Amino acid sequence: MTQVLKLAAAGVALAFLAGCGQPARYYQAGVPVQQLNGDLTGCAVQAVNTVPPNTQLRRTPIQIEPGVVRCNKDGNCVRFAGRVTGGDVYSVDANAGLRHRVAGQCMAERGYSRVDVPACPSGLGRVTAPGRLPPLTDSVCVLRDPDGRQVFLDRSTL
Repeated sequence: MTQVLKLAAAGVALAFLAGCGQPARYYQAGVPVQQLNGDLTGCAVQAVNTVPPNTQLRRTPIQIEPGVVRCNKDGNCVRFAGRVTGGDVYSVDANAGLRHRVAGQCMAERGYSRVDVPACPSGLGRVTAPGRLPPLTDSVCVLRDPDGRQVFLDRSTL
């Protein structure tokens, strides 16, 4: 794999793991946490290999505010310059949505389901991640470890 593809795969894996807003949380009862995280990374890499990035450059809309002339009652006029705003360049990966769906399909093929589990409240202190995914109950929440991996915790056992 070329260096560019390795960097793209790493970026997609991080985006897939971190997500925007509410991250995708995949769950399979009793699966070792290490296996879950390996499957997440494997599916992200598979997705980037199947649907490579398609980076497109775009610009924000340009807005032109014309200059104005203001005159007082004595006939003294002042010209105020207009201005141009916008036109900033940004990049978009046109394949990001499809790649995300391919990664989700890969996780489903490995037996995982998407679950809606709330984020753990802040201030839990130092916690030790369980070796396996706990049974889903109302006391289960999700947090991110320092490496960005998702960790399911059962607060009733803390």
